[in-house]
Amino acid sequence: MDKTAKSSLNFKGVLLNHHEIIVKSKPRFSDALRILKHPSKNNFYQTIPLSETQFVAIYYQNRRFQFTYQNQSFLLFEGNQQLSEDAVYNIVNNFIVKEGNKVSYLTNFPEDKIRPAKKKKGRVLAVSKRVDE
Repeated sequence: MDKTAKSSLNFKGVLLNHHEIIVKSKPRFSDALRILKHPSKNNFYQTIPLSETQFVAIYYQNRRFQFTYQNQSFLLFEGNQQLSEDAVYNIVNNFIVKEGNKVSYLTNFPEDKIRPAKKKKGRVLAVSKRVDE
């Protein structure tokens, strides 16, 4: 990431004040494109400019988490408890991070759309021979 590029955290939800947010739903690919192409026309997303050592409280599933942005990385925690990898993933995939002219977000691929590879039919080489009686 370019140090001079402006970074922001974008989400669907409510911005209670400059340091507290309530997340409502997860982003989709079309949302990422909308934020990238038309940031000023974006009425559905809230934006928090990211600056070094900024703490933000997140309310998600009736729990309060905090994150900070330091050295171009996010630190996410809940009180003094260390969060599991699944818990962190479930929280982080609610956000779109915009860095300059790039956007990033996490998503799950739907498992029901994964299809098994097609099996190749084996070739059968047949030879016929006339039998004289």
